[in-house]
Amino acid sequence: MFWERRSKSFDNREYWIAGLSATMGAGLGVGFTYFCDPDRGHARRKKVADRAVSLIAQGERLVEHQGKNILNRAEGMLNQAGSLFHRQEDVPDDVLLERVRSRLGRVVQRPQSISTSVEEGIVRLTGTVAREEKKGVLREIREVPGVLRVEELLTYEKRRNGKSIPTLLGGLAGAAVLLVVASSRSHSASRRAA
Repeated sequence: MFWERRSKSFDNREYWIAGLSATMGAGLGVGFTYFCDPDRGHARRKKVADRAVSLIAQGERLVEHQGKNILNRAEGMLNQAGSLFHRQEDVPDDVLLERVRSRLGRVVQRPQSISTSVEEGIVRLTGTVAREEKKGVLREIREVPGVLRVEELLTYEKRRNGKSIPTLLGGLAGAAVLLVVASSRSHSASRRAA
């Protein structure tokens, strides 16, 4: 009898709703008491708020990282697909040379310091380039339609104390600029010493 009565009560939806409401009410009461405690409530609220902010920041960083990753992969696949079509293009060497020089002008500060030659779709680069520009130069030249291969014989520009050597700055004009800058610094240093 007891079991029959009990099983009927568990089938009754009203009892489940009442039990769930009582449990939720008790949980909310305990939570309210826990966070509104006059002694430790402020510290507990602060801890929960800091943890929430931290979790949100971690989520933002994760989403940003994954988004960049997906975009980079998609760009790579598009470039690979595009390069399949570009490599099949038969471009005369003189046209390819002009395309390469045009791209160099967009990537390098001093394109005159790099000499280019093209032979049967193979681009040969020689000269001097800034260390931070070399990777961009090679990437841009490889993307030029008609380029089959890039042979680079580039050397890095030599630097003294972070300043470029005057030959890369344009010969005598660059040397004059460096002399003016150096003399103004030494002049200001001598005035401070006096």
